[in-house]
Amino acid sequence: MANLFEKLAKTYFNTEIEFPHLKEITLAQWLLESDRGRSELATKHFNFGGLKWRNEMVGFATEVEYEAHDGVDSYCRFESLEKFIKGYWRFMERSPYAGWRSRAESGETYIKFIGPIYAQDASYIQKILDLRGEAKKYLSKFGQVSNSERIGQPPQAWTDPGGVGLYVVKPGDTLFSIAEMNDTTVDQLLTLNPNIENPNQISAGQRIIIARVVGDEEIINSLEKEHPTGIEIPEVQLSAALGNYKIVSHNILGHITITGGFMEPHGHSWKGKLKAIFSDGKLKVLEPSDRNIGIDYFVANSQVRAWYGGTVTKAGWEGGYGLRIHVQLDFKFPYQGKHHQVYQAYAHNQEILVGRGQVVEQGQKIAIMGGSGKNQRQGVYDPHVDLSTYIFMGNEVVQVNPQLLDSA
Repeated sequence: MANLFEKLAKTYFNTEIEFPHLKEITLAQWLLESDRGRSELATKHFNFGGLKWRNEMVGFATEVEYEAHDGVDSYCRFESLEKFIKGYWRFMERSPYAGWRSRAESGETYIKFIGPIYAQDASYIQKILDLRGEAKKYLSKFGQVSNSERIGQPPQAWTDPGGVGLYVVKPGDTLFSIAEMNDTTVDQLLTLNPNIENPNQISAGQRIIIARVVGDEEIINSLEKEHPTGIEIPEVQLSAALGNYKIVSHNILGHITITGGFMEPHGHSWKGKLKAIFSDGKLKVLEPSDRNIGIDYFVANSQVRAWYGGTVTKAGWEGGYGLRIHVQLDFKFPYQGKHHQVYQAYAHNQEILVGRGQVVEQGQKIAIMGGSGKNQRQGVYDPHVDLSTYIFMGNEVVQVNPQLLDSA
């Protein structure tokens, strides 16, 4: 496996990066994280940095389950050494590491900044510093190492924002009060938030842009850009006997099996008359039946992840739904000439991992799958997730096939 790490060092030496003098310290970090290229994560998945899976890595890596010293979790899998190197620096662009460029004048200042975020080990930084000599030997096999640390010189220009102009609406807030407390005007807020159609209608948990700051483009744009799930939702009765469960291996949601079709007519608790919008865009009135609300699915690793980002509006026990989470999504659903706020609810959980008012990202783990139900009891049902996607029309709840959100 030493040869594998030597190949990584050679590839890194020949790769142009923004701060060449950081190659030595980052290679030292990879020596530590990959056990000198001997870890299974490195040999099987070209992940020399112990990089866990995050949604921002879409396009740079794929998700894989891996058991490390702290248990089984989702990690990044890279197709090549080159992809890993690019992926590592993409990982550093994530919000937890914002500001690292201002600490890039030397390898030591860089690792002292990212180290406490990267790992909880108090000796992590020193372990990496102790490996610098070994990393330098690897790199020096292929030529002169660029290690001119810019002491006393200003770092290259960076665009990390000094602040982020986002406000989460609280109960009782008005657009006027938000403008006043942030020293701006309602007109300016409306200009920054073209999605606000009626200034008198804002809701708790809604995120409002109150100012734009140099370097905030990626953060602000991420509010509007959710990755489409690309999952086609069956709208027929599903069952093991029929053999028509839909199995999906998804880069955001994990390995899921859809066991209950959207609004399928039988096999569930009794429901009164309902309204639902199906994949063909038609709004249908459904007669009383023991039908499903939304869809049911099973998660292979029991980790329930948010289909889309948003703000938790309710989390706790809810009658026959057991432990249930409601999320107000970060975007609206256009239908019949109007833009409707859209919500999703996840029911029958064993454990809830988020709280009311918490902002969650797409793909974030929000619960542990279970079978909770009425009377605040666990194990009422076989483990599964009941996902309801809904809007309000004329003060009525209307269910929506979640695959329609991909084009919202």
